[in-house]
Amino acid sequence: MFMVLINAENIISFMLEIMIPNYCFFMNRKERISISYLVLSSLVTGAAYTDFKYNKVFNSWILAGLFIGILTQSYNGPAGGIQALTSIAISLLILVPIYLVKGIGAGDVKLFAAIAAFLSTDELIQCIVLSFLIGGLISFFCVIKNRTLKQTIHFALPIMISTLFVAGGI
Repeated sequence: MFMVLINAENIISFMLEIMIPNYCFFMNRKERISISYLVLSSLVTGAAYTDFKYNKVFNSWILAGLFIGILTQSYNGPAGGIQALTSIAISLLILVPIYLVKGIGAGDVKLFAAIAAFLSTDELIQCIVLSFLIGGLISFFCVIKNRTLKQTIHFALPIMISTLFVAGGI
């Protein structure tokens, strides 16, 4: 049985990390990574929810995730910030051509850019590939169920699943 334990110390630590950046340096690397994972999982879960409910992922949600992702990676030093910006650039280089041929929506490209701020380039590539595999599997079952090829899926769901798998180490 899996349990998520949220105690007052974790909540206070998270709030202090956002409000007082220097506090983060008193935390060990494992605590910083777990906070990043919490923020990342909240980002992708919220994006999947808004994609299903409103058929879009809000730019304010993505910008907040992008900002927090770069900020949390920057706590690891200048190399962390550079890593976040590199991952964002790689995600755009890979996904913008797919968007231009109408393979995915602009919100999905922006969501991947925000996710990239939290991940290494290797994790990002794994996340993109896994998202397309999961999306293809969902599409396959939708085509069989609806008996039509002209349909779309909410791609934020495969993005969420792949991100949780890759970032969670599953």
